[in-house]
Amino acid sequence: MAAKPPLEHNNNNDNSNNTRYLKSNGCLSNVHDNCYFAGYLNMEERAQSTWALYFSKFIDAYEALGIPIWGLTVQNEPLSTTCDWPSMFYTAQGQSHFLANHLGPLMRERHPGLKLMIHDDQTIHLMSFAGQILQDPEAAQYVDGVAYHWYSALEATFENSPAHRPFPFVPEEVGGGAYVAEIWSQLRQQEQPGQGEKFMLMTEACNGYVLGTEWVGPRPGDWGYGYAYSHDILWQLRNGAAGWTDWNLFLDAKGGPNLAGNFVDAPILVDGPDVFHKSPSFFHLAHFSTYVLPGSRRVNIKLQCGAKKQEYCQAVAFVAPDGGYAVVVITNDEITVGPIAGVGGDEPICFGSVCFPRMGGLLAPALAKGQGASLTWTIRCGTRSLSGSIPWKAIQTVIIPCS
Repeated sequence: MAAKPPLEHNNNNDNSNNTRYLKSNGCLSNVHDNCYFAGYLNMEERAQSTWALYFSKFIDAYEALGIPIWGLTVQNEPLSTTCDWPSMFYTAQGQSHFLANHLGPLMRERHPGLKLMIHDDQTIHLMSFAGQILQDPEAAQYVDGVAYHWYSALEATFENSPAHRPFPFVPEEVGGGAYVAEIWSQLRQQEQPGQGEKFMLMTEACNGYVLGTEWVGPRPGDWGYGYAYSHDILWQLRNGAAGWTDWNLFLDAKGGPNLAGNFVDAPILVDGPDVFHKSPSFFHLAHFSTYVLPGSRRVNIKLQCGAKKQEYCQAVAFVAPDGGYAVVVITNDEITVGPIAGVGGDEPICFGSVCFPRMGGLLAPALAKGQGASLTWTIRCGTRSLSGSIPWKAIQTVIIPCS
């Protein structure tokens, strides 16, 4: 799958607060009664066509100002809400109906080059939500891509596993990254000649989001936050994602501003009118954004690594647009942030009123751990080969000519 150009899409459509009368909760009072924060899209056809027309007028207004819209999602996190900011629920059937009968036809008529994405929620729901929409041919014909978020991986700890419950007494599931490859395979089977490639796109990620734990807000200089990014990017791209999007390129030193006090981390923190700090996550992102150029294609490449477990030998490779060389990003580290991390400490991990001792070493999968020492590697690409080593707690980008 070709990498998409950065900063060319409008992700996380949250226009749902401006037309509250279109929601099924029927609330017409103020924000304290959750008019803006809850409810489903009204299933009446007139309401749905009005909501689709709102999308079109939104796009027209931006384009009138010289701002083209590359693509949009049907709804940001249609399965999730904290009741702290504007949102709107969809069932898979509801989003499928709206897309097939209203939003899809209108976008193809008035904005034929725009990319339409479904889901835009956690990976744990990819099979039950996105997969179900893709099984409806009337809706699937309008799907250009499937958008998803990284949060259920818990700071990239479970970025490549099926959905599961890490704690026996907590109903919430984590993981789901393994479904990215499955949904991408389903998408590719639906591609039609002349309609372009369909794609998977990771549309939202940030560190410091784990409400109710110590992992909230900015942590300037935290290397672990940087590695959580590169580790997740590596595996999402290996599984077929066409790109990976940070939620906030920069925030203030508090991790805002935010209308609901949802303060998180960012690659750049602005601390005053002329002071800013580049976080480790900024430089981890640069290994991909600087060298993996738009139009690059992920490829399987032979990489031998002296790790005692194959899971510790982690890399992803791309062929450049001109085909003249390959870019290989290699990591040698472990996840040390997030509630599952085995970083020691005496305080338990608490989810609401339920607390557990720190068991990161037992709960984290092998992909979240590492060798704990430097690794040697050999890359073979065509008739070329290159050897080197990577220290522990490091990330490398290797550029190798290929025949």
